[in-house]
Amino acid sequence: MKILKTLNHSSFYWMFFLILFLYGFSTRFPKLLLVIPVGLFFLYLCLNIKDLKTKIDNSFLAYITLISVFGILLFIGGIFNLDFEQRVSDASYIFLALFPLFFIFYFEMNKSSQYRIFQNLFLSYFILSILLFILLRTGFIHWNRYQHVGNCLAATSILAFGIKNIKFKWIIFFILLICVLLTGSRQSLAGILFVGIIYVILNRFKLFIALLGFVLVLIINKEYFIEILSDIARKYDMFTISRLLVVFKQDGGGISIITRLEIYDRLISELTVLPNLFFSPYKKEYFPHNYFLEYSLTSGILIGFIFTLFIFNNLYKGMVKNRNNILLYLPLFYLLPFNVSSGIAASKYFLFFIILIMRINKNDLIK
Repeated sequence: MKILKTLNHSSFYWMFFLILFLYGFSTRFPKLLLVIPVGLFFLYLCLNIKDLKTKIDNSFLAYITLISVFGILLFIGGIFNLDFEQRVSDASYIFLALFPLFFIFYFEMNKSSQYRIFQNLFLSYFILSILLFILLRTGFIHWNRYQHVGNCLAATSILAFGIKNIKFKWIIFFILLICVLLTGSRQSLAGILFVGIIYVILNRFKLFIALLGFVLVLIINKEYFIEILSDIARKYDMFTISRLLVVFKQDGGGISIITRLEIYDRLISELTVLPNLFFSPYKKEYFPHNYFLEYSLTSGILIGFIFTLFIFNNLYKGMVKNRNNILLYLPLFYLLPFNVSSGIAASKYFLFFIILIMRINKNDLIK
């Protein structure tokens, strides 16, 4: 198969290591290990110095500046409040783990065509997701990593739609979807549905109108369909469906959703116009579960608004200019956990892949 020829290119191995580090390099690792991504960055520079484009576009520089402001404020606030374990730890992770990955990713995209970027991403994700799924199901990694495994599988299933062979595309998608259903990650399933809805709205609006009619039928016969899905979940051990049905069975969508809404209500009242160095959003009862809120709590409403506007402006440009480009939908998938989970551990994926949209929006990459 043509996509396996990707293994012959060095750019694939750099992409694979980037995705591996993104998923595998935990914020809980000892701080001394942060020398590894820094070392990877300098190794990359040494091996690719002749091929690098030294000019960095303004959009990427603005993005790095906004993330740097957040990291610096986290660091200073952590020292003032002696909140080293969270704020200073996350700041260190931003500058010493994420930034090296950001720059390598940016430089690699400058060297590659869009199709090469897709091939490298898909094959890297496919290998990693299948490996993680096997390790999860066999018990080699703890069951509580199901969210990470589910998200990796779901992201791979979305990238599968970039495969040109139609039969092979759908076979891969359904295999990965079944794996997602077995992980127990309802966030990943919701992400696939979210991306599917966005794609249909942007590219098949008449189909979207027809689907609304189908959804109306589902709502009218909710109890009947819930019973059928519950039976399927029990029969085939599809933990993801079981957890997803909790949202519809319990009042308020279940304890997880109710808790998030209470946190949002409480934290919005804590927002200030200017940066707040004396309020930590990382106490257990204040965990934001939304990165835009988390950013604004530390950086203040003013800087938070600039950051939010910057992100959505890039997303809007991408959806207007590149709505048929499958690479656009990978960052959109990660936008969901970005807005329902907390900390760098959850938000790092979207923070990484928004760079992909910024680069594609330049419209100077070879197709």
